[in-house]
Amino acid sequence: MKVREEQHQTLVSQELIKRLESKTSSLSESAQAFLDDILQAVSRYAEREHSRNIREGLTRRRVQNKEDDKESRLP
Repeated sequence: MKVREEQHQTLVSQELIKRLESKTSSLSESAQAFLDDILQAVSRYAEREHSRNIREGLTRRRVQNKEDDKESRLP
């Protein structure tokens, strides 16, 4: 049952990709450039968010380590 669902999802995904490819191939150059700009902006945003999440995680870890050190020093 699960295999059939996965196969169906794969076929649906492949069909969607084919449809998108056929639609984007007929776009004008300016429309394609616009979509490329949007994709680049989204990509840059995702990279910034990823970096920010890493920095925040490191900061939380440092704070937690300092708190753990203080607790371990208590008699």
